[in-house]
Amino acid sequence: MEIRRYDRGEMDGFIDYFYVHLRWQGRGIGKALLVALESEAAKLGVKAIRADVSITVKAFFLSRGFRVTEAKSNIILGHSAPNSRMQKTLIPESDGAANGSHPIPSETNQASSSVSSRRRPLR
Repeated sequence: MEIRRYDRGEMDGFIDYFYVHLRWQGRGIGKALLVALESEAAKLGVKAIRADVSITVKAFFLSRGFRVTEAKSNIILGHSAPNSRMQKTLIPESDGAANGSHPIPSETNQASSSVSSRRRPLR
C-alpha cells in the first residue's frame, strides 16, 4: 500500500483528505481507515465528523452512515464540480439532535464560486 498524504487535521471533526489509491480500492482499506478515524475521533470527544465529498465517493460515505447536510456546486478551473457536505454523528447530543444540522434533499444545489469553504468546528 502507498500512503500518498497524511493530514493530521484540526481536531474539529472535518475530514480534509481521505483517499485510497485506485489500485487498492475495493479491498476494505477505506472502510478500515474510516472505522479507525471514527474511533479515534469519538475517544477525543468529537461529536460528529463531516467531509466535503465528490459524487464519485458519495455512495461510500452514505454506506458508512453519513448523511447529506448540504449540496454544493463548486467551480474549479471554470468547470462545475458538484459535491456534498456530509456528516455522521459519533456522540449523540443529550436531547437526540445531531448538532442542529438538518439534511437537505440531494437535488438542492447551492452554487458557490469558491473551491473550498471555511470550516466551522463542531463541538
